[in-house]
Amino acid sequence: MKNKDIGEFYFLDTSIDGEGKRITRRFLKEVSIKTVENCVRQMKIIGQSPVAYRERQLNTILVPALDNVSDAFLVESAVSREWSLMNNQMIEDNHGWVDYWCLYKDYNFYIELKHGFISYRNGKLRQSVKNDWQTACNQLDVLQSELNVQKEYAKGIFRITLQVLPIYIRTSKKEDIKIDINKINDIQTKAMTEISSSRPANWSCLWSVDESIRELYEIGDGYEMYPAVLFLGNISEITK
Repeated sequence: MKNKDIGEFYFLDTSIDGEGKRITRRFLKEVSIKTVENCVRQMKIIGQSPVAYRERQLNTILVPALDNVSDAFLVESAVSREWSLMNNQMIEDNHGWVDYWCLYKDYNFYIELKHGFISYRNGKLRQSVKNDWQTACNQLDVLQSELNVQKEYAKGIFRITLQVLPIYIRTSKKEDIKIDINKINDIQTKAMTEISSSRPANWSCLWSVDESIRELYEIGDGYEMYPAVLFLGNISEITK
């Protein structure tokens, strides 16, 4: 899917179809595209990409996208967490916050967001990225009592682990930067399974940044570019 002056979008979905799944995919697709549009607008004004920073800065472009797409949403929505469901003796059941709660087409979504980076050269996921993914999955797994209460007010509830991973390339010489879209597509495909053997991603969106807006940043004694951004998602089974 090509978006003029923004770049190409590539969507992969391996989740099993079922009630509410198509609506959930549509929600994630619209949110990811709106997030990218917000990112490009910022890039054109300030000359820097918000995705190149960290999770908190990512809110700059993600929250307006959620506002645009959702019928209603909350940031840092209060929840009850039952760590005992995981037989975790180290953490007591407690109250906490889920990154985002969204209402869309009468379905509720509980979303935990993580941010990391992937090197274009080796295409491998860092262990810290995998750890963050597992943490987000765990945080959503222990919401059962919360979901049992809220399911009375929705057609169904989905828990979504979402990780945003800018793909970067570093070099000491500008002329060494060459981007192969096939290699970036391979990174997307492999990342979906490599993120976790027990909880792989079952949805993803790859944004290949249009050449006209690819910025080259000076970093120390070299250069850095972000030719693509990968959105990895895990959509849970429905709770109803």
